[in-house]
Amino acid sequence: MRLDRTRIIHGAILLGGLLCGQVILFGPSLAGRKVLLPLDILARPHTYLSPAQSQSIGRPWDWVLSDPVLALEPQRRMVVSEVRAGRMPLWDPHQFCGAPLLAASQSAVFSPFRWLDYLWPGPWVLAWDQVLKALVAGIGAYLFFRRSLEASFAAAVIGAWIWSLGGYSVQWAGYPASAAAVWLPWIFYFTDRALRPGGGKAGIGLALASGACLVSGHAETSAQVLMIDGLFFLWRFLQIHGWRGVTNAEGRHAGLAVIGGWVMGMCLSAPQSLPTLEYARHSYRMAARATAPPETPPAGYKALVQLLLPDFNGATRGSGFYFGGLDQVESASVGYAGLMTALVFAPLAVLRRGWRSWLIFFALLGVLGMGQILHLPVLWHIYGIYPLNLMRENRLVLASGWSIAVVGVMGLDMLSRAQIPKRGWMTIFAVAPAGLGVLCVERAIRIPQALRTLMGRVPSWRGAEAAHWFTRISFEQAAICVVAVVLWVAIGLGMYRFRWFVWVIGLIATAEIITADFNVYPQTDPALYYPAVPLLDALAHAPAGRVCGLDCFPASLTETAGLQDVRGYDGFSPLRIVQLLYLAQPKLQMAAGLPEVLQNFYPAKFPSPITRMIDLRYMIRSGAPPASVRTRWVFDGYWVEDDPTCLPRVFVPKRLEVVGDEGRRLALLLRDDFDPTEVAYVEPPATTLEKPAQGTAKIVDELPSHVTIEYDLRTAGLVVLSDLWDRGWRARINGVAAPIVRVNHAFRGVIAPAGRGVIQFDYAPASLSIGVAFAGTAAVVLAIWGLMFRRSFGPSSTHSRSGS
Repeated sequence: MRLDRTRIIHGAILLGGLLCGQVILFGPSLAGRKVLLPLDILARPHTYLSPAQSQSIGRPWDWVLSDPVLALEPQRRMVVSEVRAGRMPLWDPHQFCGAPLLAASQSAVFSPFRWLDYLWPGPWVLAWDQVLKALVAGIGAYLFFRRSLEASFAAAVIGAWIWSLGGYSVQWAGYPASAAAVWLPWIFYFTDRALRPGGGKAGIGLALASGACLVSGHAETSAQVLMIDGLFFLWRFLQIHGWRGVTNAEGRHAGLAVIGGWVMGMCLSAPQSLPTLEYARHSYRMAARATAPPETPPAGYKALVQLLLPDFNGATRGSGFYFGGLDQVESASVGYAGLMTALVFAPLAVLRRGWRSWLIFFALLGVLGMGQILHLPVLWHIYGIYPLNLMRENRLVLASGWSIAVVGVMGLDMLSRAQIPKRGWMTIFAVAPAGLGVLCVERAIRIPQALRTLMGRVPSWRGAEAAHWFTRISFEQAAICVVAVVLWVAIGLGMYRFRWFVWVIGLIATAEIITADFNVYPQTDPALYYPAVPLLDALAHAPAGRVCGLDCFPASLTETAGLQDVRGYDGFSPLRIVQLLYLAQPKLQMAAGLPEVLQNFYPAKFPSPITRMIDLRYMIRSGAPPASVRTRWVFDGYWVEDDPTCLPRVFVPKRLEVVGDEGRRLALLLRDDFDPTEVAYVEPPATTLEKPAQGTAKIVDELPSHVTIEYDLRTAGLVVLSDLWDRGWRARINGVAAPIVRVNHAFRGVIAPAGRGVIQFDYAPASLSIGVAFAGTAAVVLAIWGLMFRRSFGPSSTHSRSGS
């Protein structure tokens, strides 16, 4: 009874601390008075709101945090609406002339965190999603610290509070990368348990945690989490079983339990992973990453301090300027786990010999996580090797933050057990925070040249505002360093002998992180949640046709009004659609792996053969229309140019020409005399028609993954649907399966016989069906696995942290 009461109290302290941190940071959103989205991004000039509306709102709090508003939230709304309508969200017709939705990974259709959205679809649920992520991250961290590190309750619970508030959780709050990262402690925990004697059943937990990570919405982060765990597995296996573990039965069983857990986790995630891998094969972004320099250039050693003080090199939010590299959310600050954790708690772990192996591993893991950001020579070249070059390795800073947290808990454990040796030289550890504090004061007095350069590019009032912000934040950082020095003095005086001291020092560290996190991720007025825009409403009721914004209404924003855009942003970008858009704007510049068609595409000539072919009827422009252009609508700050000659999405060209060579096909589409109604360029094994086609076709019914077309042909002909071709589409003519022809490089069509009939397109990718079969098989295997291991997989009494 006493044990149960103790567990209840411990659980209440753990959960209370985790929830308290979230309430402090996101309380207004949890209460429904704010929305956990940087919706003020919509007030940027020529983005969404009218100039009058934007002026009343002012400058966005953080201009970098655009993806959650411009792409992720419209995508979430699409997924939730499909599920609540009883349909699997497989296809998104609103961007890229149609594109895979489930396969885009960021849609997170199967994510455990998406279930709240399915039950309560409103935007207020986003804050509760964040609370759920924090609970998963914190509880997983607590289990790893308490049972794998065998740390005291105080050290484990404080470490869990700190980890749930780390940079990856808060700076990436609105991104699916954080949803995948929260499973890292769970995966480490189950890997450790499976490697211990009698821990084979933990492989089931590893399978569930790995599967949850892989479906949580960010394939890249999930792969990096499993890669980090793979290194932990190799080290921990050797620590527990030694080199001979490969040959003895106990070692082999432990290794197979971990490998089996990974494999079963991958199988459980197959309904998501297999479609994602299929989409990645035809992704412009993946193809560009394989040949281009990294999307995020290295920042150098100046980024190292950001692990301790995230705003050391400025910030993109509020009045600040960031001078640490590309942008702050891609910097080392994302690995922030607290200055107290790194410079007060972690050094204490060095004082105990039993931790030596753990310290070496996590030190190396921390260096690995910073390899790309710091531009470390060997790691930089390794990250450039396929398939590692398909990922943004700067985000491996997750491993560095986790390493700091783990080593910090080791030091806290020594404090809580009063195991600090009496050594006078120990106060040398206070030199690091003291020196850092002096540096912060010096930077507050004399602003760095990099910031001065940025300030010189803006109006003087803006530069003065940024200088005042940086001075204030530098003094605040110096104060944190002073607190760290004071704590070292307290430790040197033996204050750790009091049982309450570890809780005081832990609460100070937690308060430090909460202070650093406060207002990092914005909460905004619910009235800003995609308010109705008269222009978009007018387009929604206009004759059918795709839209495109010229330096306004970025890619996915038109989706909020149900419009279909030729642009898009889903993290992958279908290769062939991007190639066609480049034909329409040959001088379009591109960033490494990220085409500007996502935001800034506009045709060099409108209308043109290509814009007519892709059903681009409405060009939305900002500002006042020139007198020489015929406009359809003029609204506050925006106007629309209409092309009534634009082809409908379904049409019948007169003849076909088989062109297998991609370069020649694109060159033919680029010709000024190309007429999509006269000729369609198809790919083998399609054949040409015996005589010119004559007839019409029209869409009579449509859902995202289903299109019904009625045709009336006097001769056999090709019915073209200017929607993206994808291997998952199936076609039937009058109920009979028919092959789909790839038309004009990116679109799909069906050769139909003369007469009247019905063509039905249905999207049912084989990769999803195969994935479901894999997941079902894995579920059966895990059930059998569970029956085989009926004994508990609790910690062995003879196994310590060092595996001795």
